[in-house]
Amino acid sequence: MTTTPAYGPYAFLVLLMVAALLFAAGPLALAWWLAPKKPGPMKQDIYECGLESKGDAWVQFRVQYYLYAIIFVIFDIEMIFLYPWAVAFNKLACSRLWRW
Repeated sequence: MTTTPAYGPYAFLVLLMVAALLFAAGPLALAWWLAPKKPGPMKQDIYECGLESKGDAWVQFRVQYYLYAIIFVIFDIEMIFLYPWAVAFNKLACSRLWRW
């Protein structure tokens, strides 16, 4: 005879969620707390591969590049879902309709 624990069936999941949050936030909080706090003009400068930056860092891209990227991602995700279907096509019931 099994009994449900007094603390509830989802307590283990809540405990794992809290542990995951602490695992992620703990090192970040520790690094923020231990980091040296000595701001200055040299530390606040922009750093690009050891060279002083020249000109404006903002470059405008054409909207078409973003559209190409979005279309690529959409078709890439579609292929992820179509590949298992294509592999199992001969075993599916609808494949009998397409056999010559």
